[in-house]
Amino acid sequence: LTSIKDMAVLLGIEEKALAEELDDPCSPVAKAYKKAKAEIGLELRQREIALSRAGSPIATENVIKLFSVMD
Repeated sequence: LTSIKDMAVLLGIEEKALAEELDDPCSPVAKAYKKAKAEIGLELRQREIALSRAGSPIATENVIKLFSVMD
């Protein structure tokens, strides 16, 4: 949810250097980024499902959309 530009600022490195690391699928930085992104995505989906179960109509719509794009 944080842009590469902002991540570079927070990490105190050049944006280009971070972007190059993220572009290399074998880089530990890219692997950590992809893992964190997947974990956050999972957490957001779990929250959306919980809100849907609690009766939120917007969350229910979002869950339906999530299911429609699943493989």
